[in-house]
Amino acid sequence: ASPLFAKINQRSFSSTAASLGTPAIYNTLYRSTGNIEISIFTPINEGTGGGLAYADTICSIYRGQQFDDVVCFSPTVLAGREVKFQTGNWWTTPVICEFECNKSF
Repeated sequence: ASPLFAKINQRSFSSTAASLGTPAIYNTLYRSTGNIEISIFTPINEGTGGGLAYADTICSIYRGQQFDDVVCFSPTVLAGREVKFQTGNWWTTPVICEFECNKSF
């Protein structure tokens, strides 16, 4: 099997109070939004097909799913590009999934 690795980042863009209440009766609900970014790295000499196949699988894992307080929307596969590391050149296929997280404190 070909070597493969992925890098996952989470970036929050905003966090706002979605509801207000007195602390003794209700907790305030905070809503945060952001992106989950998954970069799939495949060997440069194998073309884009492997990265796209993994991207499709990742999209199906996140699409419309809820993980605890995190609700994921429809992921998008972006244009890939070549990346150079000390270990050689790799093709990266990025997947971006918007999310929303509702949490009471």
